[in-house]
Amino acid sequence: MLVVVVSDTKEFRRKHMETFATGETEVVVLDDSMSSIADLEQYVYPSLFSTSATFVHVQFMLEQTFVDMTPVMAKKLIASPTIFFFEEFALPASSVTVLKKYGAVTHVETPVKGGKKGNDMFALASSIITPNKKDAWMNYQKALSLQPVEALLGIMYWKVRDIMLKNPRTKEQYKELYTNLLKAHAKAWQTGTPLELMIEKVLLQ
Repeated sequence: MLVVVVSDTKEFRRKHMETFATGETEVVVLDDSMSSIADLEQYVYPSLFSTSATFVHVQFMLEQTFVDMTPVMAKKLIASPTIFFFEEFALPASSVTVLKKYGAVTHVETPVKGGKKGNDMFALASSIITPNKKDAWMNYQKALSLQPVEALLGIMYWKVRDIMLKNPRTKEQYKELYTNLLKAHAKAWQTGTPLELMIEKVLLQ
């Protein structure tokens, strides 16, 4: 999952970070003085059987190295169960637009054209995680008509983990769903099976 928050106000950036980083989250902090965009790839593939979230907090890197955020790299970060949280003072509107096109969740304090798109996509992807299989399938198909599966999957991982933490009574149910999503994701990579079909099978189980 790729989240980008742009603001010169620390409180604005912190508020959005706290949405994703919980007390049970393993946090890795990187900045432009010691790391590069390429270094993020080592955090893309967590253990298949771990439900603890890894939160990679990337500080002020994109503004200077946005050219290194290739479509291939962005696709990997977005589809990953790891939460990649980019904190930026400023970022050109054109760069924000590109990130949204890739499927990133963006929050910009100064409104930009189309600024609600990231939030709408977030809500759409979150709506897929529901106990009602018919609703889950219908929401999934609607989401796929608007965004590629890679843009949805990172948010789905986050939503499942969030439910697990907030609802202990259903923890085991959602832990199983989370594990099945990870296995399907890995199998799609290994076999070349379309990822959207693998995820659809999990939702209908």
